[in-house]
Amino acid sequence: MEKFDDAVKARTETLGQVIAVLEKAGVEFLNDEQPGVRLKHVPR
Repeated sequence: MEKFDDAVKARTETLGQVIAVLEKAGVEFLNDEQPGVRLKHVPR
């Protein structure tokens, strides 16, 4: 999906599924001043 230089050419449903899988795996999406991703803190 990131290979495209223009707008992402995927269905919204597909993008939602990708996000859900990544979040389930512990990825947290950031939408602060510098958008990005990080691993969620998992207490031991």
